[in-house]
Amino acid sequence: MSDLPSVAKMPSVLVVEDDATLQNALTQVLARAGYSVATASNGMAALQIQQQNPADVIVCDIVMPEKDGIETLMEMAKLKPKPRFIAISGGGRINASCYLKVASKLGADRVFSKPFTSGELITALKELLPHA
Repeated sequence: MSDLPSVAKMPSVLVVEDDATLQNALTQVLARAGYSVATASNGMAALQIQQQNPADVIVCDIVMPEKDGIETLMEMAKLKPKPRFIAISGGGRINASCYLKVASKLGADRVFSKPFTSGELITALKELLPHA
């Protein structure tokens, strides 16, 4: 047996957002709150990252190029272990609440319409990862 203290794993979040400014802001907020953060700019890249280095929670925009957030949510739900999922949207061709209702019905753990506060996001993460 080792005398070294066990080191708790830092909870991890994968931010999937095609807007570089928002992606950077979310990364900074989450890192300051004590989360290990990885980023992707679309759902296709997010799935590759999640398969190689699984995050505890995915924070994912809905309207994105290549693979949108709804497709990403459905694919992430098939992974083992299934990550927790927070869907975010500012809308697109239809209003954000329509996209977020679909995400919620498909299994998103939380949904946020943009703009949302960093406090709301951190609170949701604490609720989704109570032992972190």
